[in-house]
Amino acid sequence: MAKNELLVTGVLFLAILAICSCNRNSGPDSNHDWKPKGYDADENVSEAISPYIGLSESEAKKLAESEGRQFRVLRRDEEDLFVTADYNSERINVEIEKGVVVFGRHD
Repeated sequence: MAKNELLVTGVLFLAILAICSCNRNSGPDSNHDWKPKGYDADENVSEAISPYIGLSESEAKKLAESEGRQFRVLRRDEEDLFVTADYNSERINVEIEKGVVVFGRHD
């Protein structure tokens, strides 16, 4: 009887391991790949973002606030930051390298 229980436990363990390895791209680290329905990168990198490129983070944040927009850093010095996956058309999302905005888009 103990051999059967051990065998069943082993099979269950292997099944769970197989399932987990198949879903490894759906965890919290994959949120940066999430796109809202209808997302088009060409539309979202627009002229509205160009004034932010080259500004310091604090200057870009002040500019966004003066335009009535929310400001969010998605990536800083090659490190992806944790962000929510909600959609906000008035939010500016930027990437920062050495304190300077190098990329931006709106949701």
